[in-house]
Amino acid sequence: MLPELLRFRRNVNSQAGEDGVLAEILHRLGITTGWFCEFGAWDGKYLSNTYSLLEQGWSGVMIEGDDRRYSDLEKTAHKFPGRLYPICRYVSPDPGPDSLDALLSATPVPNEFDVLSIDVDGLDYYIWEAFQKYSPKIVIIEVNSHYPPGV
Repeated sequence: MLPELLRFRRNVNSQAGEDGVLAEILHRLGITTGWFCEFGAWDGKYLSNTYSLLEQGWSGVMIEGDDRRYSDLEKTAHKFPGRLYPICRYVSPDPGPDSLDALLSATPVPNEFDVLSIDVDGLDYYIWEAFQKYSPKIVIIEVNSHYPPGV
């Protein structure tokens, strides 16, 4: 992250200032509305990097693999009919029906969308590396600093 962006850190729903940094990047790029995808979405709001975009009128796809959390994500999606597309799956870096490309192809998200937020604490890089069909303008890949490099 560019050092000057650190001063824009602010949490609305995010956990490490991503809301504020993302808002500043979007401002600098002149992007006021669009599409996002977040996976590792939990209920769609808790520690979310994109929920504030949804509240501002954006559309998006949120993916959560845990059944209990997904149930809460569905409740969030009901508040945003026609704009939030929830998916209950674990995203895999391997080609096949659980790849991010395959999961997104079942939604109306455009091939060139605006924000991708990856937060699965482990396979993040490998999922990003396998992502081929879509081109997000901004990518947020969270890391868990409790895990040493290479784990």
